Amino acid sequence: MSQIETESSEDPFSGLIWHDGNNLAVDGLGWREDADTYARLPGHAAGKIHEGVWDKSRGPAGVSVRFRTDATDIHIRWRLVGEPTPGPHETVLATSGVDCYGRAEDGRWLWVGKQDPWRLPEPDGKLNQTPLDGAFREYRVYLPLATETAGVEVGVHERFRFEPGKPDARPPIVLYGTSICHGVGVSRPGLAWPSVLQRRLDYPLINLGFGGNGRMEPEVMEFINELDYRLLVVDCLPNMTLELIQQNAPKLIESVRGAHGDVPILFVSDRAFGDAAFQPERLKTQRAKSGCQRRLVHRLAYAGDDNLQLIEQANYFGDDYDGTVDGSHPNDLGACRMADSVEPHVRRLLGDSAGA
Repeated sequence: MSQIETESSEDPFSGLIWHDGNNLAVDGLGWREDADTYARLPGHAAGKIHEGVWDKSRGPAGVSVRFRTDATDIHIRWRLVGEPTPGPHETVLATSGVDCYGRAEDGRWLWVGKQDPWRLPEPDGKLNQTPLDGAFREYRVYLPLATETAGVEVGVHERFRFEPGKPDARPPIVLYGTSICHGVGVSRPGLAWPSVLQRRLDYPLINLGFGGNGRMEPEVMEFINELDYRLLVVDCLPNMTLELIQQNAPKLIESVRGAHGDVPILFVSDRAFGDAAFQPERLKTQRAKSGCQRRLVHRLAYAGDDNLQLIEQANYFGDDYDGTVDGSHPNDLGACRMADSVEPHVRRLLGDSAGA
């Protein structure tokens, strides 16, 4: 049998070896107190943070497992803790499915395939639609954006090579934000804009976007500051009022400086709504919130904090206004455009650590 042939058509599971995701390189998690879950905040945060943050943190947005193989077929199985409950502009694939990328010869991460959650609990999901080329390469499987996930396993036939990915020990980028960071509105897990950015930079990134609950809360920052991170990106304005910005932003900066000294903090201004071309009045709120954040950052930078950075842009999702799914959340196009906007600022702050 040639290497690019699939497994026996009589029994596609004959000879499969299943590899526990816990034994692979797990990216995007800052804590791992419970090996059976891929939740983004630790168990010891329960009861100490807002219930909305806790609920949203159970879904493993931005979390992925990495491995190397020359298999022509890659199988996947995973267990959802609870029923998938996608919102009106969310796909079941994004909220509860998985998404696979492979590293090409030029180093880029390119899409390989996906698996939908309705195949569960049967272990018959294959990530690739047709046989792969059999080259020994690295793969990355993104876990669901919103539904708590456990029991992840990758299966390849016993005749193929398989190795866990190598853990990346570099201090990560931590991105703290809203549903826009979380990935609400994109079609599959790997297209949330923090994951797009992470692949482009080829640098570890932890997505702490919590849909409807990104408010720069001191209680959340207490746990974020348990992590050793290289850069903190804060994209919280869509969930905040002017009063909350004035109240929580100085506390956020103070908490970071107390825990991590002069680590860079990159603040992102508010986005424009998708219908702003015909409702310019709606821009006033975004501009007011962005202006409030700008004045705070400039004041503290002028007072001597040289590691406060700011991204200000009129529209992160594109001037044709086609970048949103509902006017507020980026679709796949808008997520890539959001990554375009943030990428040069993050590259500058990472310096030589960022990928090509």
